[in-house]
Amino acid sequence: MWLRDETVYNNEWATFFEASHAEYLQAGGARVVPVDYRMNDQEFMELLTQLNGLYIPGDTKDTFDDEQFIYAVKLALDWSQQHNMQEGKHFPVIGNSYGMLAMLKSQLPNLSPFKDIGFEQVHAALQ
Repeated sequence: MWLRDETVYNNEWATFFEASHAEYLQAGGARVVPVDYRMNDQEFMELLTQLNGLYIPGDTKDTFDDEQFIYAVKLALDWSQQHNMQEGKHFPVIGNSYGMLAMLKSQLPNLSPFKDIGFEQVHAALQ
């Protein structure tokens, strides 16, 4: 499980995720372990070795715009790919909503596919 959405709690920034994400994963038999994307690289990689998969929620657009978050997603995907190929084990990484977009963004050197097309164009296309 990945923590990302931020709020002020006791005058400090804290991360959280919606409980429904954990409940959904637990209903399928998963054990949910929080992962803070703000860890240093070494701590982050060490924690990944202790997990058997990673779920990246994306409840807000803030996740998509946070460079530190995108960097951590890239580290996780790079580690997962290396782990899957070299060790022959499967380490699934699943992104939901902006979590999936963060996965894509972390792998693209050119971000032009993610330019904002504007609400008016989307609204007009749906009519």
